[in-house]
Amino acid sequence: MLRCAETASYSFCMNDTIARATKLRFIEPMYALAGNDLPDGGEWSYEVKLDGYRCLAGRDSTGVALWSRRGKKFTLQFPAIARACESLGLGTLIDGEIVAIDENGRSSFNMLQHHRSKASALRFYAFDLISHCGESLIKTPLWHRREVLTKTVSTLKDPIMLSETFDTKPSELVRAAKELNLEGVIAKQKNSLYESGKRSGAWVKYGINRGQEFVIGGYTPGNPFDSVIVGYSRRVNFTMRPKSETALCRRSAVRFFSGSRIWKPIRVPSSIFPRRSVPCGR
Repeated sequence: MLRCAETASYSFCMNDTIARATKLRFIEPMYALAGNDLPDGGEWSYEVKLDGYRCLAGRDSTGVALWSRRGKKFTLQFPAIARACESLGLGTLIDGEIVAIDENGRSSFNMLQHHRSKASALRFYAFDLISHCGESLIKTPLWHRREVLTKTVSTLKDPIMLSETFDTKPSELVRAAKELNLEGVIAKQKNSLYESGKRSGAWVKYGINRGQEFVIGGYTPGNPFDSVIVGYSRRVNFTMRPKSETALCRRSAVRFFSGSRIWKPIRVPSSIFPRRSVPCGR
């Protein structure tokens, strides 16, 4: 196994020849399987589910590269994160998440998408290590990958942070996540290998704020509109949900409203919602 020595500013590999010869390539990340509850037991560790962009960050002799979960290059979009990764040892590839932090200290996916310049901070939270100093770690257990990751991240500067793990009762972690209005919790088997592109069940995600599918039945006018009228299916009828704020930036709302292919009005003889529940609007 290759060994890496760390200093306060950067990490370097003892076997420099192998590290320099390693050319990093994108591999599809491992995914978490959605679950209705979290597995419990000493063989599991837990992490906060982050609300951002999945990102693989690495460095080889050609420089630093940031990839999205689909292999798109992120390097130019997040220059501060890329600069911090210049301190990585050659042949090192980290799995993590890019998150935008708002003025209240909470992560905001909408801000990351549409208002990145207004974010108080953009951070990269590292939670796994795919390769280190030219050595692939995908066949090593998670607990070992986390040990090496912790040492690696300790040599890096802001905005790269370590995503902490918790060894506690999942019910206690879920309760804390609800109080903090977090997106969810992920459970990971400590002995699990890194299974690229798979949802094997070795990682299980549990959403705190569950979503639901809605039908858009109209909108209330605004600039160009402030909210949409949505409803959900209840057996054979639709029930209208109270006013729902849009998560669209103004530019996207204008594009939808102006009759693009994304937004095509469907004319129906009558409202799909009970008459008494439909507010003024369209």
